[in-house]
Amino acid sequence: MHGGGFPLQPVFAAMRSLGLADVAGPPSPDASRSETMRELWRAAGFENVETRAITVERRFADFDEYWTIAAKGPGLGAALAGMDPALVARIRAATQASLPPQADGTITCSARANAVKGRLPR
Repeated sequence: MHGGGFPLQPVFAAMRSLGLADVAGPPSPDASRSETMRELWRAAGFENVETRAITVERRFADFDEYWTIAAKGPGLGAALAGMDPALVARIRAATQASLPPQADGTITCSARANAVKGRLPR
């Protein structure tokens, strides 16, 4: 999603910071733009089209929990599995540096999705 909002965004940002331009991101991030979604629905014949952002936070016990879950994702997991372990360690370290823990050691990440709704004319 443009402007952040994707749960694995910290990992992808770390990969880009290390010069890895072709990271396994979500498909068609342009389609997630609220204005794009609105126009797609209107073009499909929907009326009274509305969009809104939905934001949630997820708390992880610590960075290890975040990394374990992130590294198992279908796109990212496959990408990391094909990399040199030393490079994966650098990605992990850069990601961890971008996610400072709270005083209790937890890591909190935000995620955002754009929702769209409309009505078909009768």
